[in-house]
Amino acid sequence: MNTSNNNSNNKGTGANTIDVPNVNCKAEPSSKETELNVNKIGKSNSVKSPTTTSSQPTTNSQSPPSTNNKKRTRATPEQLAILEDTFKTNTSPNSKVREALAEKVNMSERSIQIWFQNRRAKMKAMQKHQTSVSQPQPQQFTPPQEFLTPAFNNNNNTVVSVISCETLTIGTWRRILTMSSPTDLLCYYTLPQNIFTYHITNENTQFKMEFPLSDIFSVEYRPIDEVHSQIAIEVKDSPSFFMESPHGGWNMCKDFTEDRQASRHTRHVLKGRA
Repeated sequence: MNTSNNNSNNKGTGANTIDVPNVNCKAEPSSKETELNVNKIGKSNSVKSPTTTSSQPTTNSQSPPSTNNKKRTRATPEQLAILEDTFKTNTSPNSKVREALAEKVNMSERSIQIWFQNRRAKMKAMQKHQTSVSQPQPQQFTPPQEFLTPAFNNNNNTVVSVISCETLTIGTWRRILTMSSPTDLLCYYTLPQNIFTYHITNENTQFKMEFPLSDIFSVEYRPIDEVHSQIAIEVKDSPSFFMESPHGGWNMCKDFTEDRQASRHTRHVLKGRA
């Protein structure tokens, strides 16, 4: 299992930054995003015709350059539905995933790659537009009541609201609650600090990711079945990452999720009992 949380500018408590190994994870590693290849159109070689003499003036007649009027093939609604469903859980699929999708939707792997690149660009543009229109305030974050357990106060008069969570997914990294420890997977937010936290225990070592509630600009709630539901949280930036200190407290560390998924993806999906 892996854990995730951070910006290059850590938002959590100032502490020494240390390197930590990736925490085991069941998710498939994601490949690096490839850039579009720009096709260069070569110039056609011109062949000089032999000169001829004539009393009559000759008129040079050149045929207009041929143009390539190939039309782009638009994806059908059925193909788009499959691509959109995949994008919700994996915004940067690797070559194996793209090949499987290409076979499933009857499109070329290259077309699949371009579609995901365009879709990521569209999502970033929408995020910039939403943040420019209105900046959400911390007190606006109100997860569905079905997910909340009763809040409690700790010794510092901090109100802690725990969110029911059995799986946490960020990009291709996934953490699953195994109940081997009370903090095996614990999601909560604190007031008045206005901090959202993912608290994880792996091999008797505790890790956590934190980000301010002000970084959240959208929360989607969707029932899965009669028992389970999910929350999809979109954040503006990557979280801050911490590892338990042997002497107590927390030390800042690098992104401990596999392939640094928590630093690359801004969509967090929490699933739990409603």
